[in-house]
Amino acid sequence: MYSKFRWFVLFVMFIVTASTSLILIAPVTIVDSISSSSHLAPPTIITASMSTFNLFIVLSVMAGGILVDKFGVTKIYVLCLALVICGNVVMANLGNEVWGIFLSRAFQGLGTGPIMVSITLVARQWFKQNEHGIVTGLQGMAVSIGIAIGFVLVPRLVTYVEDWGTVFYYLSLINLTGIVLTLIVIFCPKLEPVELDVPSPMQQTATEFKLLQPLVLIGVVSLFCSTWLQQSVNSVGAGFIGTELGLGQIHGADLMFYYSIAYAIGSPLGGAVAGIWLKGQKDNLVILVCFLISAIFSFVITQYTETAGLIICLLILGLFQSFISPIILSFIARTYPKEVIGKVSGFTMMFNFAAGILSPYACALLLSTLGTYSSSFIAMIAVSIIGALVGFKLKVKNN
Repeated sequence: MYSKFRWFVLFVMFIVTASTSLILIAPVTIVDSISSSSHLAPPTIITASMSTFNLFIVLSVMAGGILVDKFGVTKIYVLCLALVICGNVVMANLGNEVWGIFLSRAFQGLGTGPIMVSITLVARQWFKQNEHGIVTGLQGMAVSIGIAIGFVLVPRLVTYVEDWGTVFYYLSLINLTGIVLTLIVIFCPKLEPVELDVPSPMQQTATEFKLLQPLVLIGVVSLFCSTWLQQSVNSVGAGFIGTELGLGQIHGADLMFYYSIAYAIGSPLGGAVAGIWLKGQKDNLVILVCFLISAIFSFVITQYTETAGLIICLLILGLFQSFISPIILSFIARTYPKEVIGKVSGFTMMFNFAAGILSPYACALLLSTLGTYSSSFIAMIAVSIIGALVGFKLKVKNN
């Protein structure tokens, strides 16, 4: 029996994930406040905050996946949220120095990586196979919502308390809430994870399993391409609309809201379509279609100059690009031996987060070389085609 309490577990995952993504975005929402008190240049603050955070996520996800396999999701949640809180305390006290920002974001990145990796094990342990895509998709929604709340909440807290450092103590209360909720899951005796009676489709035991095998690498490349596309749109979308099309910076930022909303809604929707409607049997076809639609509309958006057409393109790009990640993660959750799910997720997400770092740099290089934001959309066509060709192979061969 699958306990109804699994939905509380899903709620806990959502809060824990959203609390870390809020911390991810927090410093860049108050750059002016940090700069005024520290006399650091805004680009220095942004680079030290975001690059360090993403770097330590990449460094932590592989080890995090192995630790999740060994100790379980709930213990990792508590440990990692404690690391995030340590980073908040460092930021509050030492954030006026570059090395203080670096140390703070290192703690926070190390804490966030394993939490992101753990989603596949949450899906495998607690949820029905056809619910895996919804679970992994809701994590993507939690990231989007956490970031959105950060943009709204953090600057207002700074205005309220008149000290940006103190704000990070307030934000720690949100992370602490995640710890309390996790402890409820740990200590309630009736809330044991279900034991799945659905065998892994892989014809391998955990001891026979090899990480560097074609099916794992197909998932790695597919997720890498998916993240590259998302980060490319986020990096150049506002600039393309506001500067290249001459519609203004505010208008460009406003239109990007449609992409973000479509992406947030599409993540769990894609998981539901693939898992419940198609019963997990057509994952590779859904991925193929989504990448091909991304390729088409990455070109189409460069042909529009009016608002209505741009909004339609951004909605379609956001919706279909968001389907891919939860489908790949749900595939991992149900396909591999449960003893190595964390390891596979960590390995896959290591390249996923690497794409999140590399894609903005590639967009900046294209902009400086070719002088257009639209060149990044043209590059997305190639990435989408690669993703389609590789993602179509994401299926277990029947022996």
